[in-house]
Amino acid sequence: MNNQIKCLKCGQEHYAKECHLKEPVCFKCGKPGHVFSECGQSKTHANTNGPKPRPTTTGRVYTMSGTEAAQNNDLIQGTCFIKGKTLNVLYDLGVTHSFISNDCVQHLQLSVTSLETNLIVSTPTNKFVIANKVCLDCPLFIGDRKFLVILICLPLSQLDVILGMDSLSSNHVLLNCVEKSVMFSYSKDLSILLSNPIRKFSWSKVQGYLILSSIEAKVEVDLKNILVVQNFPEVFPIDIPGLPSDKEIEFSIELMPRTRPISMAPYRMSPSELAELKKQLEELLEKQFICPSVSP
Repeated sequence: MNNQIKCLKCGQEHYAKECHLKEPVCFKCGKPGHVFSECGQSKTHANTNGPKPRPTTTGRVYTMSGTEAAQNNDLIQGTCFIKGKTLNVLYDLGVTHSFISNDCVQHLQLSVTSLETNLIVSTPTNKFVIANKVCLDCPLFIGDRKFLVILICLPLSQLDVILGMDSLSSNHVLLNCVEKSVMFSYSKDLSILLSNPIRKFSWSKVQGYLILSSIEAKVEVDLKNILVVQNFPEVFPIDIPGLPSDKEIEFSIELMPRTRPISMAPYRMSPSELAELKKQLEELLEKQFICPSVSP
């Protein structure tokens, strides 16, 4: 049995005098200049085969409660629809990601996947929340428009969805902070959806609530732009005055003079003809070509 040759400098299968390295290499840390016995690296750093810690990324959210959002008049709130359910949505340009509450995920039974890295979300109170679940390509409807957004699951209170910079920028959503409105500009037609917070009024101890859900712009069709209408202007008048007037000539079908309805006298058969007719009917009944009448 042959002994295996191992270099004391680099650990390869040759003699030390044949090694091209000028300095020895440590078998513990892999750095040149010292050997294994002289290595000062701790055992925890030397163990490269142990479980590696999961990488993390950071995020930022300014509010996690619906009560905080309602008390702040500078925020833009509205409604959205996921799986036909109406949810409260907060538009926030200061949020790095888009979030959805854990209660909504469980109630709507959305498909959830694990993040490749843990997301550490910082809050205004300098607290950190670790999120590791996400809803990929979640269909979200705002008005009559559909968006596919990435929503990270977060323990939100009295708030369903927060749309941050990632969803707003990718879907070309513009926020008018003065009028508290949301505009979609990725198509030729510019759509405007006003924010619908519930406003409270009080006059003489009387409370009322005003809810504005949406505004739909109606486009009037000009008949002059239709080609068929341009060719027949008399058929498509601008104003209809009323029913058509009575004409002098009345439409009717005139008959020949002294014409009467055609009338035929009843025909009577002789007894021999009746006997022959009865015989023929009986033969047809036997052959089932005809059947007896069932009318009363």
